[in-house]
Amino acid sequence: MYRSVNSLFKCPKTLKKLNNCGCFGRYLDDFAEWMARDQFSDFTMGRHISNVAHFSHSLKGRDPEINNLDCHIQSFIEHIPTCHCKGWKKPRKIKYVRHSLNRFKSFLFECGKIQPKPEGLAYAEIHNEYLVWLSEKFFLKNSSVKLRSSYLKQFLQWYEDFSKQGDLHALTANDVEFFFIKATRPWSAAYRRSLQGTLRSFFDFCHERKHTTRNLRFSLPVIKTYRLSEVPRKIDEKESAKLVSGIERSGASGKRNYAILRILDTYGVRGCQLRSLKLKDIDWQKNEIHFPPAKNGKSLAFPLMAEVGNAILDYLKNARQKCRRQELFLTLRAPFKPLSHKALSQMIRTAMLKSDIDSPSRGAHCFRHGFVSRMIEQGESFKHIADLAGHKHIQTTFIYTKIDFNSLAEVALELPEVRYENN
Repeated sequence: MYRSVNSLFKCPKTLKKLNNCGCFGRYLDDFAEWMARDQFSDFTMGRHISNVAHFSHSLKGRDPEINNLDCHIQSFIEHIPTCHCKGWKKPRKIKYVRHSLNRFKSFLFECGKIQPKPEGLAYAEIHNEYLVWLSEKFFLKNSSVKLRSSYLKQFLQWYEDFSKQGDLHALTANDVEFFFIKATRPWSAAYRRSLQGTLRSFFDFCHERKHTTRNLRFSLPVIKTYRLSEVPRKIDEKESAKLVSGIERSGASGKRNYAILRILDTYGVRGCQLRSLKLKDIDWQKNEIHFPPAKNGKSLAFPLMAEVGNAILDYLKNARQKCRRQELFLTLRAPFKPLSHKALSQMIRTAMLKSDIDSPSRGAHCFRHGFVSRMIEQGESFKHIADLAGHKHIQTTFIYTKIDFNSLAEVALELPEVRYENN
């Protein structure tokens, strides 16, 4: 539904004030329409527009560089506690003003009014050059580039604060080793490997582009890993059934969460595949559900089981808001957007704690391990299991040989008889 300033505000004095608020007044109608497409409530849209108009008024007729809003926004935030602007209400909470101005910036970015740029990044030019290098040389997906960027940001920020030289040419092997040991001490092996991979590729890039005098990739400590060394952390079948059946489905949140857990438990897909699932991926005519590939694996197609289909229908009819997003599972409050990795993991963890589920892992992946474990118990071949799980290489599936107790029992040696003599 179309929204404008005139449709949100009825008071003539208020409308006159908003229409004459200054340089950003010309964007307010488009801003309202942009928020309406994301299903913001009228109350929230009105609050955001009022805060943006107040900010525009505070500029006192100046037309600032639209690409350099941050310094003006900060000045406005500092002005709020002592605000006595005639005709403008003093905002009750600064955080609401921040939310409004951040939404306005997102609108300007999306509409192409300003170009997004990293804010507060240490060595921002080199950081962005590295991300472009990753995309062009290795053809990494945006999600992988974004992950590498977050790891690199930690290192560059630390070096900017730690170093007095202010130049990557002064970076030494001892600096790299010191940072890596300090940054990874409280984290898991998976985090250490990810950070190590990012820094190694970054030092390759720096050496290639002459940002450092030598390649520092070998300064990083070696992390010993052993193939198939871990044991799958699966959720027990009875526990997963208890978890799914224990979801309260009376509200929108419960309907969405129930559909998510039904899919994870039935098909054993990765969390990223579930979060990427789109409306078009469900073929209601053929009774099929399609999942996109992940980790360079295979795309998957499964029969749409009755309990899964009913759960999805209930969510679509009674919980999911109508919006322009094509992803199946969205947040429940505007602006509606796909679930993040963190939000999905937190939802599963909360549900497990509430149902008192004892599982070695409290995330989406435990359902994947549980799914493969059930296939093994049913006697399926590892080739078939690899196809069902979407593994690119069958070697990835071999980790599950550790829980193939039927096969392990066949190769177990009998214990020799031991005779005890009475003294």
